[in-house]
Amino acid sequence: MSINDENNQLKLQLTEVFDLVRENEKKLKRFESIEYKLLEADSFEKLLNILFLDYPSLFKVDFTSLILSDTKLKFSHFLTSVIKQNDFNRVQLLSLPGEVEKLERYGHKICFGEYEAEKHDWLNNIPTEQTISSIGVLPLIRYNQLIGIFCCFSSQPNRFDSSSGNIFLERLGKIISICFESVLNREELTLITYTDPLTQTRNRRYFDQLLSHEVKRSNRSLSSLSCVLIDIDHFKLVNDNYGHQIGDEVLIQVVKRINGVLRTHEILARFGGEEFVILLVQTANKAAILAAQRIIDIIHNSPFELSDGQVLKVTISAGVSTFTSRNDKRDCKLVQEKLIEGADKALYVAKDSGRNQVQSSGEVILE
Repeated sequence: MSINDENNQLKLQLTEVFDLVRENEKKLKRFESIEYKLLEADSFEKLLNILFLDYPSLFKVDFTSLILSDTKLKFSHFLTSVIKQNDFNRVQLLSLPGEVEKLERYGHKICFGEYEAEKHDWLNNIPTEQTISSIGVLPLIRYNQLIGIFCCFSSQPNRFDSSSGNIFLERLGKIISICFESVLNREELTLITYTDPLTQTRNRRYFDQLLSHEVKRSNRSLSSLSCVLIDIDHFKLVNDNYGHQIGDEVLIQVVKRINGVLRTHEILARFGGEEFVILLVQTANKAAILAAQRIIDIIHNSPFELSDGQVLKVTISAGVSTFTSRNDKRDCKLVQEKLIEGADKALYVAKDSGRNQVQSSGEVILE
């Protein structure tokens, strides 16, 4: 081999090395951009959007899915509503021993290879129109425990192989695991902060923040927002005649019955003492009155069976007020005050008119 040939071969080898370095630099930048987004995510919704939307777009894969081990149902508590609201049908939460055992078979190593329907179908509800040829499975490990797997699917037969950047993927898996743990801890702390310890429903602090948010959204969308204020009739007599422990049982049962008939967009909170409040988004006044009456009937028609064997008849009264935005520049704080004030006045009328009924102050009027 001549010196020129050797030089040309060396140049070719160097070119290949430089090309590989440049490709790895590009790959590193893509991974870093995803990692930064993940680390900044402060909710499960943002995490899932990154994994299901940003990641496939950036790394040219057809779609992704996520499976989490959830034997203690912690993820289910916070993720179920997020999955439904955002149509994230690519999330599986495994809680049964057999399901978790199946997950464990994937071990703690990254798996690449050809997609096999019989073997891999359980990993995701694959779109019927989607042709899948290869798959990459990334384990999510925390404290040496497999908490889940992140799956990538591609129509390209050789999309996933040993050159796919295992080091980057291992680091990504660790970051995803940390982020899910961090958001879970954050959600649990928030839940404690915004939960009434006795009834385990939302508290006044949560409601005030939610009301502020929903008034702003109502202004933007020019939609109706209704508030239902509820008071347990003659609750002082319950405490005086039966004791505070029985009173607590009544409060808990009232909450359970109300939650049993509420829809996903109807939010219940303990307003204070024996008063509760329900926020109904995109709900006009007539519909809010019907919702309140439905709750009154549920409480009135089913006597409460108490722990000491007693059966107690309980009734509630409700006041309704509604804000329908026709101007996106309305003073949100004023709307909040008027909405509560209107529901409170209507509740007073309901109690003064004999209790066990709903009254409405109608639409909030802003001067």
